[in-house]
Amino acid sequence: MAHKPLLSFLFFILFSCQSVENNPGLQSVLVNGVRLHYRIDGTGTPLILIHGSIVDYRYWQEQIPLLSKHFQVITYSRRYNYPNDNKLEPNHSAIVEALDLLGLMDALKIEKANILGHSYGAYTALWFATDHPERVKKLILAEPPLQRWLPDLPNGAGLFEKFMTNDWIPTGKAFLDKGDRAGLEVTSQWAFHSTLDSVPDIWRNYMIQNVKEWRALATSADAYPKMEYSRVQNMNMPVLLLSGALNAGKSNDIIDIQLTRLIPNNRRVIIANAGHEVFIDNPKQTNDAILDFLAN
Repeated sequence: MAHKPLLSFLFFILFSCQSVENNPGLQSVLVNGVRLHYRIDGTGTPLILIHGSIVDYRYWQEQIPLLSKHFQVITYSRRYNYPNDNKLEPNHSAIVEALDLLGLMDALKIEKANILGHSYGAYTALWFATDHPERVKKLILAEPPLQRWLPDLPNGAGLFEKFMTNDWIPTGKAFLDKGDRAGLEVTSQWAFHSTLDSVPDIWRNYMIQNVKEWRALATSADAYPKMEYSRVQNMNMPVLLLSGALNAGKSNDIIDIQLTRLIPNNRRVIIANAGHEVFIDNPKQTNDAILDFLAN
């Protein structure tokens, strides 16, 4: 949720304001008892894009036009994200999301795919890849929030505890005690340093439309399940790590450095002039890195 260059931001607004009715390419499928909406653009080797939290399948407007020239690009909304309307279940996590991804691939008869995930979508992609490596050709991870690693890592002491105490636990408590608006209000304070009403329109709309997913995570008993290092060390597919340069020294950077230590076959590209939202902040360098990695 970083500052956006003006042109990308304007395009982002235009694309993201499209409704389901104005998106005739949108389809849906029943997976694991929930209905997932998805799009398919282009032809060729499947490339599945998994969005992060508080957004949905519409997030990828800076990537689809280019990537769909080379791949069959599948974008989908995770189970509690717009326009899905699935019953909320307790103890939601990336483990559940990874099972949904498996079900989606089976339903679409995709035996093996390149998989790209951003933020919580990267967490989902990583969990899926370590459970089902035979289904992944290449893996691209953009700052997965492996928060439970932080206490064990250099420069990570206290960061997880501070996040939980100051941000995450108060968000979940607000959802439980006062409802959705209160949960989003607390989130706005720590994510945007503003009130919900002062959050940029596009992000406020995304937050409101995807509040069910955020509530599911914030009220889960373990939204950030700890992944054992051995799972990552045993990965055998090529992995690209995309990191925002503006996050140097912060939690995401510390986690990404640890991933480079653990993953046997990895490449890390640090995206200039970008924070966590590398796909919006600097789409050209990000897209170039994706295509270069997938081509070689």
